[in-house]
Amino acid sequence: PKCLVVLSHYAFFHTFRKFLRELYRMSLLETPLPLERYISNFTSELPLPPQGKVEIKFGFTSQVQCIISRPAPNELPLAKFSYRPLFSCLSVSNVMVVVGLLMEETRVVLLSKYYSLLAPCTEALL
Repeated sequence: PKCLVVLSHYAFFHTFRKFLRELYRMSLLETPLPLERYISNFTSELPLPPQGKVEIKFGFTSQVQCIISRPAPNELPLAKFSYRPLFSCLSVSNVMVVVGLLMEETRVVLLSKYYSLLAPCTEALL
C-alpha cells in the first residue's frame, strides 16, 4: 500500500500514530506474516476497552507496547494529545477568537495545506 490512514470515532491519536509507525517499520523488514494480517488484527480482533480502569495492551514486538484505555463514565475525557499543533498554527488571540465563536455555536471551518494538522487542531478545540 502507498498510504494507510486510521479513522476512528475515538481519539486515540498517540496509539494510532504508534501503530502506523510500527507498521511502516515492519513494511521495510521481512516479517513472518503479511502486513494485512497485522492490520486485520488491529481493526477486527483488538477489543475496545470498557469505560473505567481497564487497559488493553498490544504490540507487534516486546519492545513496543501500545495501551488503549478509556476514562470512567463519570470522569472527563483525558486529552492524550498535544495542544502544540493548535498553538503553532494560530496565535493565542486567534485561538481565543475561534474558541469564542465555538462557544457561540457559530460554524467554524478549519483549512490547512497540511492535512495532518486538521485532526489534532480540531480535537484541541473541542
